[in-house]
Amino acid sequence: MIWLISYPRSGNTYVRNILYHVYGKESSVLHNLTDRKTPEDFADYPFVKTHLLPHQLPEAFRDKPKVYIVRDGRDAVVSEAWHRKDFHAPRSRVRYNMLEAILAAGGSHFGGWSHHVHQWLPRADVVIRFKDLLVDPIAELEKIRAFGDLPSPDTDHLPTFLTQKMGTPKYGRVSKSGRNRKFFRKGKTGSWQEEMPPWMHAIYWRYHGDVMDLLGYEPDGEAERHPDWDEVKTQLQQLEREDMERKRSENLALLLTQIGLR
Repeated sequence: MIWLISYPRSGNTYVRNILYHVYGKESSVLHNLTDRKTPEDFADYPFVKTHLLPHQLPEAFRDKPKVYIVRDGRDAVVSEAWHRKDFHAPRSRVRYNMLEAILAAGGSHFGGWSHHVHQWLPRADVVIRFKDLLVDPIAELEKIRAFGDLPSPDTDHLPTFLTQKMGTPKYGRVSKSGRNRKFFRKGKTGSWQEEMPPWMHAIYWRYHGDVMDLLGYEPDGEAERHPDWDEVKTQLQQLEREDMERKRSENLALLLTQIGLR
């Protein structure tokens, strides 16, 4: 069994569909042990998707190989905000959902994007960037071969974002409700620039900028460095949770003062 781990809305379902349609590998999902959506036999599958944090995994399976899929956190929280409105809270406001995901108060949203990365990336055996996944999905999935039994890829059946959105993918399909187009929303990088207002981006960067910088993401979204993952893992391990929380509190207080809310 191999874990497919990501912060929500980071490309995990796309990876699952590639594994199924190209490699013939099914996968399961683990939300939490009391969630009725989690199959009892989840661990019998070769791959298991989850968003849970390390301490939330069943202890018996914590040492299994881990693939971590990471996306620009700004795109992830924008997509997450729309997903909540489209599927869980139709009366909610997208910008409120976005801000809630950014702040991740009380440990909600898995502690926030940067906390999720901080907890998981140093533990990952394979790291896949969403941006790279869009450019060359087979090359990214082939990284898993060192840890799992993968047959030769059948690239004739490689799913694209469009075929997932308009067709009948194995995973993420909600065609009965007519909402495939909403589940597979845009499938691109940088959409936050169109949907996240500047004042909210300032809050986002104050909360998550330290980890964003380590992963090669830039505030303006234009340039993007490809990081050395071994170096990133070392630097992430040196970041203490308390220091991250303290800086976030100080930054938020300063920002609220600057925009006149304190």
